[in-house]
Amino acid sequence: MMTIKQLADELGVSKPTISKAMADLAIKAEQLGNKYILDETQISQIKSKITQKTESKIENELQKPQEKSQNSEEIANNNTFRFLQSQLDILAKQLEEKDKQIAEKDKQLAEKDKQLALANSALENTTAALTAAQALHAGTIQERLTEHSVTSEEENISNGEFDEAVVQNDKKPSLKQRFKYLFFGE
Repeated sequence: MMTIKQLADELGVSKPTISKAMADLAIKAEQLGNKYILDETQISQIKSKITQKTESKIENELQKPQEKSQNSEEIANNNTFRFLQSQLDILAKQLEEKDKQIAEKDKQLAEKDKQLALANSALENTTAALTAAQALHAGTIQERLTEHSVTSEEENISNGEFDEAVVQNDKKPSLKQRFKYLFFGE
């Protein structure tokens, strides 16, 4: 025989837990003064009930960490997924911006190519014009020399060096002598 308090102390539970188990099992204890006394059959029934509750409670507690662990893994996976997705979004935006920059550079290079082609064309035109001007100038100088040569023969300019050159060169002065005569009058 035991009191409710003794049984609660032995099982490591509170008196209200023993009272609840007694109510669930419909056990009535004998009252001896201000204490309630339980017999061996009642004690074993209450121990079984409390043990079952304790075991199921322990099982529930053991399952909770697994559920928590699964939940925390899911949360971690979801957080990782969200983080990676945000990183992908950032990288996609950066890639889009880089594509825009490359397109802009392509436009600038195309414009530079046009400007270079125009400059090359202008250079070719200038070169052609200079070549034509040089040819014209050479023709003018040759014409002056020819006119001078004919005029000097007709007028019989008497210049010692020029006359000697004419005689020496079969009556044709050298180009050097013609230039000298044309520009210096000698």
